[in-house]
Amino acid sequence: GSSPWCPLLLCARNLHMLREAFITAMGNRTPHMSDPSRSVTCQALHVEDGARDGAARRSSPFTAASSSSYYSWPTLRSLLLGQGISLLITGTGVFSASLADSGVSLPATQSSLNYILLTFHLAWEAQRMRREGLTKPWWRYLLWALADVEANYLAVSAYRYTSVASVMLLDCFAIPCSMALLRATVGAHYTVKHVAACLICVSGLGLTVLSDSSSAQKLSRGDAWFGDLLILAAAAIYATSNVQQELLLKEGCSRCEALGMLGFWGSIINCSQAAILEGIQIVNMAWTWRLFCYMLGFQACLFGMYVMTSIFLQIS
Repeated sequence: GSSPWCPLLLCARNLHMLREAFITAMGNRTPHMSDPSRSVTCQALHVEDGARDGAARRSSPFTAASSSSYYSWPTLRSLLLGQGISLLITGTGVFSASLADSGVSLPATQSSLNYILLTFHLAWEAQRMRREGLTKPWWRYLLWALADVEANYLAVSAYRYTSVASVMLLDCFAIPCSMALLRATVGAHYTVKHVAACLICVSGLGLTVLSDSSSAQKLSRGDAWFGDLLILAAAAIYATSNVQQELLLKEGCSRCEALGMLGFWGSIINCSQAAILEGIQIVNMAWTWRLFCYMLGFQACLFGMYVMTSIFLQIS
């Protein structure tokens, strides 16, 4: 079977770049591009080097940066943030799988503390909001929170049926979904390489689902293919959440206001859903220190991932 920690390999694939990239950024030297994996990874970062290239050359925030910015400090910063986000996502998966293995199925309750903590970001914007009000209409934050809460609910539910490795792989379905939404909403343009990479990604996801559905071996928690469908649905909804978050931040909404309003509406939706669907189970649950630590670890990783993702989207 797959080790729960195998998604960490997704983070390790870029670490071999850091030493040469850092030396290049500090010494202002031209790096060797003999390693094709390094070139492909850099092309996916979409970061503009303002110090080297002067005025911004992008016509929109959704177009790729020039090749001269691949080894700049902004690129390294985005790379480090991306790896940190990947580690936190892996942490949420490990803790969710541990809870599922322990017989705990509380997908709404697992995310509740995260939204409550996010609400405290409004404290940094309280004075400005009293004077000027919200930067964007309240219903945009409500729609964002609704998509985010339900995506988290489906994703956590998937761990009851399938493995951590399948969840981590199938969650990447959010990438082509986000590209399609950005194309439809803001007219984002993509090259042939982008489309080809997405097709390869989707074909790999299809093979993962086919492997889980055709396997004669079932997990003790249930059919793996059903868990795969849950995480695919969650990834599609995550795409709408991610696009809404990026649009809000790119349109001038402050990071604290965005996270605070997500936490405000998310707390209302998520806590109501948890009380209705999981209230009796929460009361009857035989809580132990081990389960409590699993739950707290999941909440901490999820909260850190939300904060770091907002920073990543704002600076990229």
